[in-house]
Amino acid sequence: MRRESYLEKPLDIEVYPVDGGTDIIIRENIEEVEKEEVQDEKTYRYNVWACDETQLRYKGDITEAEVREKLDYIIGLAEGTEKEPTQEERIYTLEKTTDDIVLMLADIIGGE
Repeated sequence: MRRESYLEKPLDIEVYPVDGGTDIIIRENIEEVEKEEVQDEKTYRYNVWACDETQLRYKGDITEAEVREKLDYIIGLAEGTEKEPTQEERIYTLEKTTDDIVLMLADIIGGE
């Protein structure tokens, strides 16, 4: 995450479809703060909106609602503490889930 400043209050989550994926911007700790600049020996003070910001290009389509549901995971991807599952890991998970569903249905149908 990096600290950013905006003149207007930013949204906490933004998603933008791009070719083959989605750009995601996540902002946390959004607060209005006073900023000070010195120009030509004059001091100028004004208010800005400061926040901690993380950006990520996600492979595939994802909505704002889905980002909110998976917020910790998405932040982990952006910061490198999480990794996207490999194709083999995804297939294994699908097969395991399918096997579990078949066994549950067999129990329901069999009445046991």
